[in-house]
Amino acid sequence: MYELPWVRVHAMTEYVDSPGILAQYPDTKVTYNLVPSFLEQLTDYHRNETADVHTDFARRDWPTNTDGSVAG
Repeated sequence: MYELPWVRVHAMTEYVDSPGILAQYPDTKVTYNLVPSFLEQLTDYHRNETADVHTDFARRDWPTNTDGSVAG
């Protein structure tokens, strides 16, 4: 389990949107620095072999009141 969500957050935002945005600007040159540790973590998420503390916390079943708010 990873402590911080940065790889998941970046994978869900910038890296997904970039190709579509860049397609609108064909003369723009970009460089992506994909270091081995980043690729390894992406692979872990892709295979559902890991999570991060924030995702784990959000996925918990929380007791709720009748109005849907979190009890407690």
